[in-house]
Amino acid sequence: MTERLESMLVAHLRASEIPYCVIGAYALAHHGVIRFTADLDVLVMSTRILPKAFWPGELASHITAIRRGDQGDPFEGIVVFGGSLPIDVLVGRGKIMRQAVSNAVDATSVNGQIMRFASAVDLALLKLEAGAPKDLSDILSLIESRKLSEPEAPLLPQIASRADELSAWGKGKWAYLQRLLTPDEPQAG
Repeated sequence: MTERLESMLVAHLRASEIPYCVIGAYALAHHGVIRFTADLDVLVMSTRILPKAFWPGELASHITAIRRGDQGDPFEGIVVFGGSLPIDVLVGRGKIMRQAVSNAVDATSVNGQIMRFASAVDLALLKLEAGAPKDLSDILSLIESRKLSEPEAPLLPQIASRADELSAWGKGKWAYLQRLLTPDEPQAG
């Protein structure tokens, strides 16, 4: 049922002309990083998706929650679809999320569905903004995967070139990540 729900959701977003991109573990998998996930995360920038009436019958019947974000929340809201693999459709805020959606590229998902995926650099920037330990671990895995799959296009310089777009929180996480990746100088002694 998840593949069918995924397919209907993507088709409805496209028909409604709502740009989107896959983020989270599914996007990591697209970029060569495999890890467990309990859901599929889809990012949009339109609040049009928040009323249940936006979703056609069969999709609406799978909605288990609709929440609006408050002032300090990084998301305007979320629509959660139940199923064997829940789907979270997140309404983003801010420049980094907007660019992730606009820079997304079509590719085939693990289920054979053509979907739009966040680029590796946009995914890394989103994960810096989230800033949890798992997100930083995901970025490190993404950097390593990229070294193997695209050695001519290392991820760190691409992240660095856009680091000024990060919030103060994200910049703090970027500084922390850089310290993790920079070997300590030997102590004189």
